[in-house]
Amino acid sequence: MREGQFFENFFTDRGEAYEPNDDGEIGVCCPFLHDKGYETRPSAWINEKKNVFICFTCQAEGRESGFSEVSFASKVLNVPYLEAVELIGQVDGIAGHSLKQWERPVNMLQENKTLLDYLFSRGISAKVAKEYQLGYAGGGILYPIIVFDTLVDVREYTPGGTPKMRSQSNAKVSLFPFDKWRLDKRPTIICAGENDCLLLRSKGFNAITTTGGEGQFPKIFVSYFKNREVYICYDCDKAGSKGSRKVAHALRESGVKPKFINLGLPGTPDSKDVTDFFTKVGKTVEEFESLMMAATDYNEDMYLEDKNKIYPLVNLWHVANSNNENKRLSTRVLFSGKYDMDMRIPNVVNWECLQNAPPDAVPPQCIGCPLYKQHGTWSLGDKNLKDLLYIVEQNDVKVVKAIREQFIGFPKDCPAGRHNIVSRTKVHKAVFSPDVATEQDVDGYQAAEQQAYIIGDLNMQEGSRYRTYFRSCAHPLDGNRVYMVVDRVEESDNALNTFRMTPEINQRLAKTFRLRTVEESMRDRAKRMKEIINQPFMNPVPMITHTLDLAMHSPLSFIFANSPIDKGYGEFLIIGESGVGKSEAATSFINYVGIGNITVLKEASRASLLGGVDKLPNGSLKVKWGTIPRNHKGFLTLDELGGASKEVLAALTDMRSSGLARLEKMGTHGSTAPAKTRMFWLSNPRSDGNRERPIDSYAYGTDIVRELIGKDEDIRRFDAILIVTKKDTLNNDWMETEDCTPHSREDYRNLIYWVWSRKQDQIKWESGVEKFVKQTADALNEKYDTHIKIFGLEAWKKIARLSVACAGATYSATEDGECILVTKEHVEFVKNYLLKCYINPTFKLDKFVAMHRLYEETNEATNELVGRLIVRFKPIIRTLIESPDGYCSFKQLEYSAPDKKTEDVRMLISHLSQNYLVRMTQNNIYPTARLQKALDYYRAHHGDFEMSPVTDEGKAGI
Repeated sequence: MREGQFFENFFTDRGEAYEPNDDGEIGVCCPFLHDKGYETRPSAWINEKKNVFICFTCQAEGRESGFSEVSFASKVLNVPYLEAVELIGQVDGIAGHSLKQWERPVNMLQENKTLLDYLFSRGISAKVAKEYQLGYAGGGILYPIIVFDTLVDVREYTPGGTPKMRSQSNAKVSLFPFDKWRLDKRPTIICAGENDCLLLRSKGFNAITTTGGEGQFPKIFVSYFKNREVYICYDCDKAGSKGSRKVAHALRESGVKPKFINLGLPGTPDSKDVTDFFTKVGKTVEEFESLMMAATDYNEDMYLEDKNKIYPLVNLWHVANSNNENKRLSTRVLFSGKYDMDMRIPNVVNWECLQNAPPDAVPPQCIGCPLYKQHGTWSLGDKNLKDLLYIVEQNDVKVVKAIREQFIGFPKDCPAGRHNIVSRTKVHKAVFSPDVATEQDVDGYQAAEQQAYIIGDLNMQEGSRYRTYFRSCAHPLDGNRVYMVVDRVEESDNALNTFRMTPEINQRLAKTFRLRTVEESMRDRAKRMKEIINQPFMNPVPMITHTLDLAMHSPLSFIFANSPIDKGYGEFLIIGESGVGKSEAATSFINYVGIGNITVLKEASRASLLGGVDKLPNGSLKVKWGTIPRNHKGFLTLDELGGASKEVLAALTDMRSSGLARLEKMGTHGSTAPAKTRMFWLSNPRSDGNRERPIDSYAYGTDIVRELIGKDEDIRRFDAILIVTKKDTLNNDWMETEDCTPHSREDYRNLIYWVWSRKQDQIKWESGVEKFVKQTADALNEKYDTHIKIFGLEAWKKIARLSVACAGATYSATEDGECILVTKEHVEFVKNYLLKCYINPTFKLDKFVAMHRLYEETNEATNELVGRLIVRFKPIIRTLIESPDGYCSFKQLEYSAPDKKTEDVRMLISHLSQNYLVRMTQNNIYPTARLQKALDYYRAHHGDFEMSPVTDEGKAGI
């Protein structure tokens, strides 16, 4: 293709005049979308001298506006730059033939009666042969392959020969008749072979064929099939069936949805193809059109089946196996880490031999050289991905050496070989972990961490899950360590992402999990957990199983009162004595259903949970994400919380609320990874040295929680906290007599994936339920709100999350099974569940609130008492309430009133303490809100009680 011909063909195909002005510039309408839509008046120009496209409107609107011919082709056809280079670069004409000289072979065929008779027997007239420029040059019938008015190949068909059809040497797979087809927007029929194609075209169909045989399809032309109605009509034999699936797969990967035409022939050698259909069987155009109407879709199941054949799916831990060396494979991965410095490497290099010495002066090293006076292109593509390993992370000298000597093949001392790097591509180095539903010891899982180079701007998000397409190669410059070289990724097709509701699944889940009432459904789930846990003499505490169910069956987000709740998944904490079954319940259920992971927090670090950054010897940084972001969109049990420091938990505060893990360290610009993880925390009470403190020794459950968690802001992020003692395990006799047979693994998995795969608009609330949630939250806050936000201002969010999870666990769904349906009954269950968590002889939240409110609320008697104490102990009270630290020691109070005896100060502190006006620790005394309110009352009724400063006369006043 001559320089600028793609520009000319593209715009003339659009019906635009392509006429240069005196400056060699051609005005055209920009094909790219502008702020006000596609333009109808030219604002773009093509400069013939520079062979570039410039759009001034794109430039003014802040978009890229200048493109070379290759860049323009890449963008407008939506194909990778490499494919655009191949498309434009491969059509340079072929040796021995050109369109200007093609008239003679055409005329010679028209004079050859034998070959014309043969074509006629195939349904192809002499007129059609001339229209499509079929020729003859002394051998067989010649079929010109013309692309953008350039002869790129000549195919020769020899009736009765072996092989019958062959291309020119070094010709690439192309399409016939491309130029006529690309201008015809009627439905496309892809058939097998030039003769079948011409027969269909002669009967009025817009047919096309590939030049590489059935199953071969040139990817560089796929973009031309987009937005077309495409049919595949191959031979009715095994080869035709196999080839049609390969072509359909190639089209489907680029967004085209082809259909299959079944000719209905027996598939024998003399009755299998389009020609047989018309010439031997005697079918008509109308009958063929009927077959088009009855064509079957290339559906998603076929696409997945073919994809798995073309790109065999292997487990990540098998990638390094020797039998996978340099094979085209795919695997599901978690993008668990990356190196901070992206790289750019050459991916397209033009080369040529410029040797022009006279024959008698040709250098010795040029004699016999296969590249002598040749030219070509090296490009990094599917077949040679291993080449990347020779040039990535190398200096310029080594890169040039590899390109010239290894990729192109120039001799080491070549005097005339020249190369030009046409384009470069981005490469980044990553760390992959397996994308599995669980890392527990099931289904042959093996812990693995695999290094990979990722080619191109594939827009991968750290912490997300993908299906990657790659070759695994032993790195020749890094001790033969195995690396994946990845050139394509897509969202992981794991079980969660591919889950689809069907009528059969809908019916099965309703029958299995939906009982008459929510209470009965949840009770049924609890009793079936007994057999799953399968521990002798252990009856699971129903509240543990309820908590596990609510934690496991929550969507990532939902809509509530017309506003999105981005954190739709809850966080749960169970604190229990050893032997109550909390860990056994979580572990057993995860192992049974094969979904979810477990991590032990004993001595866990911030880096192991959130992620960390390592500085490498070469100065680059390596980011590795922790357990929580690696379980994004999944379920994670965090056991032995008491073994982790409070500082570690505090470091997770932002991630727990935002669902986003952030790392900023050692001068990095920061890395982020999604961390929307359903977290199920388990712990014994925090131990004092080597001894665990008994739960019964605590006055209130809040004391246990605060000692374990620390900051109130970290406590309030739990949606529910359950404390369990061994006594609670003795009250489950009903589980001994009832049927405890668990449901099937498939049923449990389908229910979980159904909930997890629901989008925001697939969570529906029955009329009035959202208002009922708010009313329930207000009622709970009125009775039980304290400074420790077990409920608090966001109690309605907690109740909403738990209600959605309850609806999911009990399969409350719309009739078609597509949406979760939340009712008042779910809210009622959640309210009762929360009351059982907190209003019991162990947690005693009601008693704690009553006690706490004594420290917060005043009354008439207290106000009178404080008034009397102010009169007598004004300096001490002033010191207590004005301390910048918020507290005072006994000595400080004593020093503030030297005229008072120690016994009097002690009596004052005793009165304040007995009346909930101060809190005392071993060393300090803290004023309470009750004291502050009593002081406010005193000020309002008796004036300020502050001491007056020293006057100018040197006298002090009160």
